[in-house]
Amino acid sequence: MLAGGRGRDPLDRVRVHCGDPAAPTILACRLRGLLSELGYPTRPVLAICVGSDRSTGDSLGPIAGSRLAELALPGLAVHGTLEEPVHATNLEQVLAATSLHYPVHVQVAVDACLGDPEAVGTIGLGRGPLRPGSGVNKHLPEVGDVSLTGVVNIGGFMEYFVLQNTRLSLVFRMAQVIGEAFRLMITQPAAVSRDRRWGDSALTSPTAPARIRSTGG
Repeated sequence: MLAGGRGRDPLDRVRVHCGDPAAPTILACRLRGLLSELGYPTRPVLAICVGSDRSTGDSLGPIAGSRLAELALPGLAVHGTLEEPVHATNLEQVLAATSLHYPVHVQVAVDACLGDPEAVGTIGLGRGPLRPGSGVNKHLPEVGDVSLTGVVNIGGFMEYFVLQNTRLSLVFRMAQVIGEAFRLMITQPAAVSRDRRWGDSALTSPTAPARIRSTGG
């Protein structure tokens, strides 16, 4: 649903390119650190993957959600898949249901966004919620305790046209990296915790200063 807002990444946000072989490990380490601050693994995790399967650029959330559902990782619940997407029309209803059925879960919001050319293909992860739809001037509730966003295309003009003309291969690759990051975090916690290269010291990448703008489904 094109999350976030137009502006620069906060200093505590890591951003890596999906083509970097180390991207899943970097994201897994940072994700585990952020979730640990919020009570994980005592508190289970709920991934809310926002977006629409009707738009290539906005399909990152549903594709990532379907991948996470396929992995069936322990301690991870998933809302938002290709078959049952979470989008602008049902977002408030979904959030009401999750607060009722997942009251103790730490929420990780996953969504697509638009940004500067040099940021396309990068995935950002940080503490705090995302703002779905802000990139296309939609006013929707904030989602998540932690937010994970992928820059799928260039922002700033004709956003709906840009979303429809986004490369599916890029979106699919980013969703694979997101799924692998969750898998590493949950199934290999010792290895992730030992790899200090990607802890709090690895908060930025060369593309971190790029301006990012959220999409909307």
